[in-house]
Amino acid sequence: MGTKARTRTRKTTTAKKPPAPARTHAASTAELRQALPVRPLGPRSDTELACARAALANAEARLPIPVTAWHADPNGQANTILGNTVITHTGRTPHFTAYTPCPNGAHHQHTLTGPADLTEARTRAARCTSPHLPPRPAQTPKVLPLSNGLHRARIAAEETTELSTADIAAGLAERTAAADEPKEHPQP
Repeated sequence: MGTKARTRTRKTTTAKKPPAPARTHAASTAELRQALPVRPLGPRSDTELACARAALANAEARLPIPVTAWHADPNGQANTILGNTVITHTGRTPHFTAYTPCPNGAHHQHTLTGPADLTEARTRAARCTSPHLPPRPAQTPKVLPLSNGLHRARIAAEETTELSTADIAAGLAERTAAADEPKEHPQP
């Protein structure tokens, strides 16, 4: 067998011009951009500061609460709702206060320093069997009514019954029949 020889053709290139020298800042005709304003670092208001303190303490305590879940109130406290537990951080201590509802209608107050304390607070509140007096409003944060409302909404969602398409059609037919009847106008 013979070998084939390949011949290569060289491409001819034209000589390139040397690059133009870069303009210096002094040589430019006008600076079209303005300097960006300097933003202050960190939180800007008292509410943002309270939320930042709570998020930092939360990271140190390793509680399962997202950073953006904290909301500040006018008293300088940061609050969040985790499940049915209201958690409050005052900003003065690295501890949290948990208000956990019990089956008897009260909110048990526990100091949290970590995830084990949160689990213990929920367990103790769930096992509570003693009747309670109504809690004093001065001792509970303002987000507790929201927590109670969420709890009632969960119960209502569990108690709702599913409707079949036949039930829905029958209900719509009743509404249509009732809407077709003329209504009497009130006399002046």
